[in-house]
Amino acid sequence: MQISFQLKKSKTNKKGLTPIVLRITIDGKRVELATHRRISPNNWDNTKGRPFGNTDEIIILNNYHDSLKTKAQRQYNIVESLGN
Repeated sequence: MQISFQLKKSKTNKKGLTPIVLRITIDGKRVELATHRRISPNNWDNTKGRPFGNTDEIIILNNYHDSLKTKAQRQYNIVESLGN
């Protein structure tokens, strides 16, 4: 399972903010889930798939993304343990 965050640049709003989606890939199949968060593409590190900076807003956003990633991994682990 791979978990990453991507910008949905096709949905950039008039303020220049782009939605962030959570992408989960399992066995080559992927699904994207809305995080209901937006960011300026100028504050996004494409290599790391994370916002960069040290403002309170960026720190909170990174913590939120970490919690989403942890929850997704936990759910995957539960499903995997039930299947075996």
